[in-house]
Amino acid sequence: MIKVKRFLKGTKDLYISEKVFGFIRSYEKKDRDGRPVNEVVYKLDYLARGGFVVDNKIIKHEGDGVFRIRVQDIGRIIGFYEGTDRFIAVNWYYKKTQKLNRSQRRIIKQAAETKKFNQWIYEIGG
Repeated sequence: MIKVKRFLKGTKDLYISEKVFGFIRSYEKKDRDGRPVNEVVYKLDYLARGGFVVDNKIIKHEGDGVFRIRVQDIGRIIGFYEGTDRFIAVNWYYKKTQKLNRSQRRIIKQAAETKKFNQWIYEIGG
């Protein structure tokens, strides 16, 4: 069972797992004044406010109701829509080549099974 918690509120809210939270934090930097800055959070906030529209560039359908969000050149967040107002992000991977490798396909398949068998729950407060 994967626990997800609301991370961003928008036209569609973004709920993320601990794995995805760690991935997002890996992009954290400090600006010139020492304040934390995270370009991935800015991009995800923009997408949440816009409703996570599938455009086949930033957000692409991977089959079986699973979608990937391109967050930087090589980072991908994997998840699915629940209803009309939520995107559930359950996993991630780095994509360094054009074709998906076995590990990446396995992550997508696991996300599809998570969706199909309702293997996620909302954390309290999410």
